[in-house]
Amino acid sequence: MTAPSMAYSNFFVLWTVTFLILGPLSFWLLRGPRFLWGPLFLTPFLGVLYESFRALTPRQDVAIASASFFAILLGFIGALVCFYSMYYFTLPQQKKFFPFFFLFSGSMLGVLLSDNIFIFYMFWELTSLTSFLLIGFDFSQNTARKAARQALIVSVAGGLCLLAALLLLNLHTGSFSISEIINFKGTLPNKTTIMILLILAAMTKSAQFPFHFWLPEAMTAPTPASCFLHSATMVKLGVYLLITVSPLFIGDLTWTVFLCAIGIVTL
Repeated sequence: MTAPSMAYSNFFVLWTVTFLILGPLSFWLLRGPRFLWGPLFLTPFLGVLYESFRALTPRQDVAIASASFFAILLGFIGALVCFYSMYYFTLPQQKKFFPFFFLFSGSMLGVLLSDNIFIFYMFWELTSLTSFLLIGFDFSQNTARKAARQALIVSVAGGLCLLAALLLLNLHTGSFSISEIINFKGTLPNKTTIMILLILAAMTKSAQFPFHFWLPEAMTAPTPASCFLHSATMVKLGVYLLITVSPLFIGDLTWTVFLCAIGIVTL
């Protein structure tokens, strides 16, 4: 699991694994006093923030810079939300929230680090699953259950579009590496189809028109989850995807016009 053409150290892989381990482990750590588990919960976010700033260098490749930027968002906003959640939730709520929260954070970082198309897709869908669990946090409320199902259906549908696009790219380039695919110099058959599939995947993830309807409903999630999922991280994944694959469509007027039109209409 290496970042596509990214100058990241192995510490990023370490932090991703740490998030994924902290998910189930946090349930048991919360049995102890806050002064013990509090700093432990904050450490991976601060580690990601530190490594992200280290990865930024002058005249950096756009793909590397964008991944670093999104990792900085994850680390900074994640640390704030983590600290706030320590005092926002009761202990029983914390035992439910933090496992989903850390699994989502690890999934987000996994998307930024993955170069293999299947690992990228796996983490992409894990963000959909964990966001479903966070949006439906208070499953006793019908509105929360409805909002969670709606967000999951839209996100998974977009994920299937992403998978189809990645498989077509693999078919035509013969590579499973995202960095090799985006640097492919040959003629790309079915280019328009691939473009549409990738845009649909980004639109559903980022709640762009006409797939914007799930986002207001998802605000039924607890305040920390809404802040982290919908203001700072998950909805940015669509933008990250478009930035990552943009080298494939440089000079394509359809790509530029379509994305500008979607953005304007959504606004």
